[in-house]
Amino acid sequence: MLSARTGRLIACGAKPGRMFVATFTRKASHELVERVQSVIKAESGGASISLPYTGTFHSIANKLLREFAAQIGLTKKFTILDRDDEKHLMDIALTGSGKAGSKKAFLSADECCDVLSYSRNANLSLQATLKRRFSGSMRHRRSLPIIFKRYAKAKLSRNCVDYDDLLVHLRTLLRRPEIGDELRRRFEYVLIDEFQDTNRLQFEIIKLLKPDGRGVTVVGDDAQAIYSFRAATVENIRGFPTSFASVAKVVALERNYRSTSGLLKASNAVISRADGAFEKNLWSKRKSDQLPLLTTVRDERGQAKHVVEGILSLKEQGMRLSQQAVLTRTSREAAFLEAELQKAGVPFKKWGGLRLLEAAHIKDVVSILRWHENPSDQIAGFRALLLLEGVGKVTAHRILNDFDGMPPHRLLERAGVPEAAQKQVEKFRRLSAKLTASKWPASLDSTLKWYGRRLKQNCEDKLESWLADLEQLGGSWTRLRIWPGILDRACLGIPCCC
Repeated sequence: MLSARTGRLIACGAKPGRMFVATFTRKASHELVERVQSVIKAESGGASISLPYTGTFHSIANKLLREFAAQIGLTKKFTILDRDDEKHLMDIALTGSGKAGSKKAFLSADECCDVLSYSRNANLSLQATLKRRFSGSMRHRRSLPIIFKRYAKAKLSRNCVDYDDLLVHLRTLLRRPEIGDELRRRFEYVLIDEFQDTNRLQFEIIKLLKPDGRGVTVVGDDAQAIYSFRAATVENIRGFPTSFASVAKVVALERNYRSTSGLLKASNAVISRADGAFEKNLWSKRKSDQLPLLTTVRDERGQAKHVVEGILSLKEQGMRLSQQAVLTRTSREAAFLEAELQKAGVPFKKWGGLRLLEAAHIKDVVSILRWHENPSDQIAGFRALLLLEGVGKVTAHRILNDFDGMPPHRLLERAGVPEAAQKQVEKFRRLSAKLTASKWPASLDSTLKWYGRRLKQNCEDKLESWLADLEQLGGSWTRLRIWPGILDRACLGIPCCC
């Protein structure tokens, strides 16, 4: 629906550069662009077009923040923290406040990140957030603001932002008259997919972009809202028709192309009981003699056992194992299923799990390049220095604190290191100097070669698979011409072929 709407608008004369098109996932964004191209070709036979502001909310916000970085106290080369980096900085904030290692139980860095993130995305005060979602932590309501201020200061001093900052900073820019007016003039159309999974902060951004609602299109299904634990609220879509001065037109898309009629009848019966839901009657031309099954089990282990019994039953009826597939909602459920499959002696192949960019050896490579791009990024610098034999945590912290913000190759010229580490540090210093003098993708190639040699010396057991990962990384990343573009994709999880 959203791709058809976007393509139709462009075919009728809308300028792609004046469209803010947000999807829920990176994959959905890539597919939307492909479909829009098909619509335009079918409508007008036109050539391929570029949609510069199409992606997830976070990726579009990142692009706009690069343009206005100075207005929020950052440089254009700011770094986006991943979850591990966030926890590391929150740990520093906890230590500075005296809460880390305290005899009295306090929240972990991970839990502090969860509280702060929910508060920001739900547009709630800390008090309201604790009351709604983290009632067991209400006793920490006076300490948390101090910790969060330290965390914010640590990010700013390192020229870093976390995922939530991308949206919070965009809202800040939109609230400033001059920049807000410029962006409102820039975007004639705002189109949002999976609107049932948006949060209050995202909806506020939409309202700031288009206060009167003109040019706004949202697509979603209030019956599929499942992300409340991430601060998403179904009330965004249910209240959307009356959220602006003029009442929005509601178009019900009732034909279903995926499910059979029996399953849809059952779904309609359940959905009809929901309070405040949009009226709709889903239907399909697809028929099936099999009715949907409702099974009750005791727990996740019982669920996995039930699935395995079903697999074996179908096998006995003549269905090969290679013709059967099981989808799990979480990795925890997959772990229970794997255990039961192994217990029953059922062979299986698993897809999914750890993404390439989440693997430790890939993060090592990214940290080297991140530190080179942003010398103030102490988190990346700390990880890079620990790759050097003979450099421990104390030495790494001292070097970074003594020469904060200095380019890595200059820093390593001046830093005193243990004698056992001098040979490794000098090799790394030469690599850093080479990165400074070279352009993309030569800098990537140099880094991969240096890290590959390190793997051959230290990681014999996993050498073959890890070197293959590095080769895959180099092949996909060299398609982009500049390192900042790679950095954004790595941190936001955007496929590098997009």
